[in-house]
Amino acid sequence: MPSVHIVGDTTPPLPIGIASAVSINDFAVSPNPTDGMVILTIPPNCEMQRVVATDMAGRQIKSVPVTSTDIKVVFWLDNCASGVYLLHAVAATGIATRKIVVR
Repeated sequence: MPSVHIVGDTTPPLPIGIASAVSINDFAVSPNPTDGMVILTIPPNCEMQRVVATDMAGRQIKSVPVTSTDIKVVFWLDNCASGVYLLHAVAATGIATRKIVVR
């Protein structure tokens, strides 16, 4: 079915009747830097399965399962030395990573 464009309109056409996709990349981490407690805010329907913390050398520090109904997850890194760590959000569709600084 062809799209209809108004002459001179540079706005791309929007799909009709299709919900926007929620990506694993849409999760948020706060506070950053942290003293140990990290709160992950997970968008609805992103199907995150677990969160994995690694040090910069790639060694796993901690792994926490996430259910499909979780919208906030409290993740503790209070036993970690000060430094930069990576939080990996794992879903069936891929992995998204955020850097976190522990003071």
